[in-house]
Amino acid sequence: MPKPKTYRLNMNAIVQDIVERSEIATVKDIERIMKRLDTLEAKFSAIKAINGGKTKRAIPPKKKGASTGQVLAVIKKSKKGVNAETIQAKTGFDKIKVRNAISLLGKAGKIKRTSRGVYESVKEHPLPVSPEKARKTDQERPQEG
Repeated sequence: MPKPKTYRLNMNAIVQDIVERSEIATVKDIERIMKRLDTLEAKFSAIKAINGGKTKRAIPPKKKGASTGQVLAVIKKSKKGVNAETIQAKTGFDKIKVRNAISLLGKAGKIKRTSRGVYESVKEHPLPVSPEKARKTDQERPQEG
């Protein structure tokens, strides 16, 4: 009768398999992380030295909504309305940025479309009226009948 085949167990292979499956950090992994941290600290200290000890960004972030303000200013200056191409030429913005600004201004009720592709600013009343005052003036008016 033949002997059953025996296998030799390699403890190193078993341990390595367990470590890989359980995602335990090895010494090599920790050394790699420490090396990355050292390079990041070196970059951070170099930036800090350039900015004079300040850790904030040297360049201020862009203001949100600045493009819509410029587009609205161009539209308000025109008396007969203005199209998107003219706005592009006057502001220097690309087509998508102008279209997005026009869309936002339209949703906010600051501009209106007079004809296809032509936009005018909405004329605001010089004296804003509160809803309560509007109701009072409506009640004071004589009823036609």
